[in-house]
This record gives sequence, structure tokens and C-alpha cells, in this order.
Amino acid sequence: MASSQTSTLRPSTSTSTTKMSTTSPSSQDHQLPEPSKSPSLTAAAWADTPYALIPTPLPSQSAYTSPTIPAASLIAHEMSHLHCMLLRGLNSLYQQAPHVQTESSIASFLQYGNHWCTTLNHHHATEETFLFPRIDALAGEALMTPNLAQHLTFEAGIEALDHYCLTTDPSAYSSQDFRGIIESFGSTLRAHLNDEIGTLVALDGKVDGDKLKALWRASSLHARSKTDKNIGLPMIIGTYDVTYQGGALSEFNLPIVLLWANEWVYSRKWADCWRFLPCDTRGRPRALVGAEEGTGMKERWKM
Repeated sequence: MASSQTSTLRPSTSTSTTKMSTTSPSSQDHQLPEPSKSPSLTAAAWADTPYALIPTPLPSQSAYTSPTIPAASLIAHEMSHLHCMLLRGLNSLYQQAPHVQTESSIASFLQYGNHWCTTLNHHHATEETFLFPRIDALAGEALMTPNLAQHLTFEAGIEALDHYCLTTDPSAYSSQDFRGIIESFGSTLRAHLNDEIGTLVALDGKVDGDKLKALWRASSLHARSKTDKNIGLPMIIGTYDVTYQGGALSEFNLPIVLLWANEWVYSRKWADCWRFLPCDTRGRPRALVGAEEGTGMKERWKM
């Protein structure tokens, strides 16, 4: 496994042997261009497998900044990146699960798993209680209800994973059991995250664009107000990947003050967990740790 010094490059995702049948897009995959591959460093699996990342509606920076792009596409674009962050977190759990061996590392890894569950639940709670009901109200019809109903199809799996992370003694940890829980809901979750983007793109012409943009901003502020920044900021930045699609995410800005606040304040409380994140504190992909104890496993999560 590559050391943390190679963290600014993404390990190769070209080897098909690491992929599972769960990676295939759902039959209703929204019809958008597949993401381009970043330059390779090694043949090691990274956090874009086994559950494939979501294709983004706007594949270039110029498209993202164009004033003619519909509001629905802009919002779907940003939502797709949020969904990719969630999938990178899930994939990093799956990839590293067999490689944590000492009880102290297992304890930190399980805490990291709990933080991922918390992040996903917070994201979906914002959709359920704030964003999607208001979109339906603007549209005058229940356009988002089918996507909300999909939450029920994987909630039990998320609860099972969170319960395992919170209650398992490190001495009783089983990577096979841990991965089995993820496999019970992973493909269903991935399909949901993909389907939702198509629904958002289709809002164009059904919801006033200016009102939709205003709602998106309000929803973002609402989500931030409900976030534990000791968990939310490290999880967001650590799954960000500023290189995705040739750097298109750079337009989805990370203010420098936020980076420093995360580095010097909010990443401290759970510092031992963040070694398992797939990106560094600038959102740059790094090799997953945990394949060998002592190879980056004990190093501080740093720039």
C-alpha cells in the first residue's frame, strides 16, 4: 500500500478484479456522461469502488459556470457531488475493513463507520424534513415522493451498520460480518443516490428556477445549522476529491477559512478516526490506509 506521501494522486481504479456485481449502475441510471478517470499511481483499489460513483450532470467547469445552465441542473450537479462523497465514505469502509488488525485501530475504524452513518442520516433527514417537501410545494405535485420512499429500502441496513459500529467490542470485530452488512444495502443505496439526480434534473420547467436556487441555498444553511462540525467538516472534506472529473468539483468551493477551521479545530476531537478518510484536508485523494499496520496507520491526518 502506498504511503501517505503519495496522497495527492489517486490510486488506479482500472483493475476489474476488485469490482463486485454491486457496482453496476441501476437499470434506471440517469443518462449522463460517465466520469473521466484521473491519472493512476498504483493498482491499489481506491474509494470509488466497489460502489460506482454517480455521473454528474455537468462534466466540465465551463458548463458549471455557464449562466444559461438551468437551475435544476446546477442543483442536481451539486447534489451528485454530495452523493459521491457519501459513496466514497462507504467504499473506504468496505475497502479497509479487512485490514484493521489491532484493537485500537479497530475501535477507531468502528467510530469512523458510526460517523459515516451519522453523515448519511443527516443528509437524508434534511431531504425528508426540509428540501424535498418544499420542492413538492413549489411544483404543486409530489415529484420527490418516490425518491423519499426509496429511503425505506435501505434504512434497516444503515441501522444495522451503525449498531454494529456502536456496540461491537474490538476483540469481537469481524471484517466479514462488517462487509456483509454493507453488501446488504450498498447496491440499493447506490441506485437511490443515482436515481435522485435524474429526478432533480427533470425539475427544469416544473419549478421556477430562481425559487429553486433560493430553496437550495436555504436548505444548505439549514443542514449546516444542524451539523456537528466535529463530524461534518472532516467527513465532507475527507471525501471531497477535488480531482473528480478533471477538477470540476473545484467550482463547488471549499473556502480556505473552512479548511483551516477544519484542520486546527474541528478535526481534533475524533482525530484518530480520520486516518481512514480517502482524501486529505485539502480534499485531495490519498491512498487508503490499513493494508499494513504501521504503514501510515498511526500517522496524523494532515495536509
